[in-house]
Amino acid sequence: MTKSVLKTVVMLTGAILICSAIALAEKVPTVNVHYDSILPNGQTLKAGDYAVKVDEAAHKVQFLQKGKVVAEAPCNCTVGKKNEKNECSFVKDKNGKQVLQEVRVKGDTRQIVMEGSGI
Repeated sequence: MTKSVLKTVVMLTGAILICSAIALAEKVPTVNVHYDSILPNGQTLKAGDYAVKVDEAAHKVQFLQKGKVVAEAPCNCTVGKKNEKNECSFVKDKNGKQVLQEVRVKGDTRQIVMEGSGI
């Protein structure tokens, strides 16, 4: 084979490997929190889009923006039917503030329930 053909084969192989790695990388689901709210543990969560990362073994959920953890809370996950859409459930506390109590991610079968939310 000529050098140019070999170089092209190596470049294509590299491109395929990179594309495969990106496609297989763990995708962190994103949800929209519609209201400025608080978590049951008292942390504030501003309205906006958040990546949601759950560690079921540690009973913890993290809310990330631009790859940075902005809040985390203890949680429990229950398994049910496949969620058809992203959904956040809130309750109002005695001061009228929105408290995030549950998160459901489209395509997932888990319901992420914040510990201390009263559910």
